Amino acid sequence: GCGTGAFMAEVLRRRSVPRTVGMDLSPALLRQARARVPGRRSRFLLAGLGAGAPGAPFDLVTSIGVLQKCGTPLAKAVALMAELLAPGGQLFATTKNRDWSRFKDPGFVPEPGHHWFRLAEIREAFALAGLDIVRLKGFEPRTGTAGAAEDFHSVFILAKK
Repeated sequence: GCGTGAFMAEVLRRRSVPRTVGMDLSPALLRQARARVPGRRSRFLLAGLGAGAPGAPFDLVTSIGVLQKCGTPLAKAVALMAELLAPGGQLFATTKNRDWSRFKDPGFVPEPGHHWFRLAEIREAFALAGLDIVRLKGFEPRTGTAGAAEDFHSVFILAKK
């Protein structure tokens, strides 16, 4: 789920990276990503989880906003991404947080169309995939504010193989 390529562009701007591979199921998003990240160091593929990726294993795999929408069970999705990592490689993922304190509010209805995961489910999926969680925090995607998971509808996970 490379989306519009915004994250890849930022990585290439900040770091000396020999190559990047972006994958997405949306041809429209891939066109945007190619326009945002031109050059021979980046390759874009119309593909989803489980398709494999040329150039694997990678030092970094990202899954930003994918897990809650991909329709693949959490443990399977994390395992498929872990397979793409080199030993010592890192997985950075974001997803929806079922342990968000708002779920305790009577009548609260979460955003439809998303899968929401409990922190225990996330920890178990990463452990089963052979990944050690380095950091798991709640955050607000629009502002970048981060803190205790129960205070935010989204979480980010940084894990190492």
